[in-house]
Amino acid sequence: MRIRPARFCCCTCSLLKGVQLIASYTVLVGILSILTLLRKDGTGKAVASEPLRAAALSETAFHTIAFFVGLRALKAVVCCDARRLRTLLFYQVFDLGVAVFVFVVRWVEVCAEWGGLPHPYGLMARLPCGTRRLALVAVFAAGEVLGIHFAYVVWSLVLRIEAGELGPARDRPGAELADVLRAFEAAPPPFFGAPRRLGDVQGAIAGPPGPTEPFRGRSQRLG
Repeated sequence: MRIRPARFCCCTCSLLKGVQLIASYTVLVGILSILTLLRKDGTGKAVASEPLRAAALSETAFHTIAFFVGLRALKAVVCCDARRLRTLLFYQVFDLGVAVFVFVVRWVEVCAEWGGLPHPYGLMARLPCGTRRLALVAVFAAGEVLGIHFAYVVWSLVLRIEAGELGPARDRPGAELADVLRAFEAAPPPFFGAPRRLGDVQGAIAGPPGPTEPFRGRSQRLG
C-alpha cells in the first residue's frame, strides 16, 4: 500500500504553515539543548545511574543540531526549497531512533532511576516497578506518534514541492522574500567580484529586459 502525501498539516492548517511551526519548534529545541549543555551537570537533571546520565547527555547533544536544522528549514519554507527541507526530514527520522535508544536505557534502569533523588522524584520510588514502566511507555508512545506525524508532514511538503503542486511562485506565501533571497545569492559578492548594486538584485528578480521600441515622438522643450 502506497502512502499518499498529506494536503494539510492538521485540520485546516496548510503544509507550509505546519512545517514552518515544526521548524520553529525545532529551533526552540536546539536553543534549550545548547543551554542545557552549558549547565554544570551537562544534562539539566539529576539521575541515579551512569547509563541514564550517558543516555540523557547523548540525547541533549544530538538535539543541539536542531537549532541549525530548524533555521535551514525556515529558509527552505520561505523559498519552497525541497532539497533544504530534506535536512529537517532526516533530522526527524534520526530523532525517532535516538528516542528509541533512550527509551531502551530508561526501560532497563527505570526501577532504580528514582532511588535517592530529592523531591518530587523521590515520590516515584514508592510506586511499583510495573507502574513506572507503564508511565514510561505512555510518554514514549506519545512522543513517537508526534515525531512520526512531524516527519510525515515534512515528507508530504517535500513531495508536493517537487511535484509542483503549490501553484505559481507569486501565489505562494513569502514568494517576494524568496525572490530577494535568490537574487542576493545570484548576484556577485561585494568583495570578491563586481560590487553588488541594487540594480543587480532588481535585474535578477525581473529577469533580462525584453526588446525595446525606438522613440518616434517629437521632443518638446520645457520652459
